Amino acid sequence: MIIDSQHTRWIAFSVLILLVCLVFYIPYHRDSLGHPVGGSGHGIVFGILGFVLMFIAGLLGARKRVRVWRIGRAQEWMRAHIWLGLISFPIILFHSGLRLGGGHLTRMLMYLFIIVIISGIIGLVIQHILPRYLFTRIQRETIYEQIPHVIEQLRSEADELIERTCGDLDISRESESDGGRSTLRLTQSTVTAAAAVATEPSQGSLTLRQFYLQEVRPYLIHKLEDATLQNEATGDNRFSHIRLLLPGALHEPLEDLQTLCSERRDLKRQENLHYWLHGWLLIHIPIAYGLLLLSVIHALFSMFF
Repeated sequence: MIIDSQHTRWIAFSVLILLVCLVFYIPYHRDSLGHPVGGSGHGIVFGILGFVLMFIAGLLGARKRVRVWRIGRAQEWMRAHIWLGLISFPIILFHSGLRLGGGHLTRMLMYLFIIVIISGIIGLVIQHILPRYLFTRIQRETIYEQIPHVIEQLRSEADELIERTCGDLDISRESESDGGRSTLRLTQSTVTAAAAVATEPSQGSLTLRQFYLQEVRPYLIHKLEDATLQNEATGDNRFSHIRLLLPGALHEPLEDLQTLCSERRDLKRQENLHYWLHGWLLIHIPIAYGLLLLSVIHALFSMFF
């Protein structure tokens, strides 16, 4: 998370709210002989203020889902979500007298609150670090929703490459879709060399064909987490070993095949990064909304019982 001027203003505003609350809490805590309760006047005020800040932070989710709400910019809502959400926790602690609750419901509320805060901080760190990793480590970035289509293109182009080199693969074809981006362009020398080898089958072409059908093609089709080719080091070693078994005329087609596997590896990394970038929300969002709901129940229960 980059601290820009807009973030600085929200930080200053949040710190000001927290300091004002602290100024009122210190004498309140002292006059309560160390046992302030949420049902006191000060406790109710802190509770209302903390819930309002939680509610404003929770509105970010609704703002992102209801696109017709054009109230303010999305970035401003995100800044409000971060900083108001953070200071709502110490203010709720002021409400509870710096305790994690006295009953089962209040204790559960505090535990849920802690999970929401921690998951939010983890999410901020992840969203700050992973995009940089994506930029520096992944050479070919693809729109996430298009990854299955691009993988199909990789497989289709690899099939064409090997058939040019080793002859008909005699395999059933999955459905292929047109369009999308180009992943590799076969050089004229590759096509010429492949055609020459394909007209005169050799042990080298059979070795390349077997390597492709048994290792490369399954890797290009399926999500093989433990595939040798998924690891860059072991994958390069495997291609180096196969290169020693092939005649010189097949080295360039093998390099083209290695390039396709390298792109498949990048797509897998991008999938994993996407899961990390958004997976934490599966914890943060449901618990946050559950926290708001239980907070309302807690307030109603305190008022009428």
